[in-house]
Amino acid sequence: MRKKNMLLVSSILSIGLVLGGIPHQNQASAKSIQKKEVLVVYKNAKGKQDAIKSSEKIKHQFKALPAVSVTADTANIQKLENNPDIASVETKYCVSHSGFEKVI
Repeated sequence: MRKKNMLLVSSILSIGLVLGGIPHQNQASAKSIQKKEVLVVYKNAKGKQDAIKSSEKIKHQFKALPAVSVTADTANIQKLENNPDIASVETKYCVSHSGFEKVI
């Protein structure tokens, strides 16, 4: 009886490890789509419009600078980088030291 239980438990664990190690289609596609927070500097009104349309979420629209802070996926970030109406696209980084945090 004990051997049967041990065999059953080891079989269940083995199946769990095998299935757990195989990425499901949803997990694989979710990993390929990464979202980043970026600062988009635009050259004109069309560039601003494109930056807003390409974003998933608008974090901040600057008044004194021709820029918006947005969250976008890597495909849209690449489109913005190749857009002639966009001056630059910079990834925002968060730096912390000794409990203090600064967003760059």
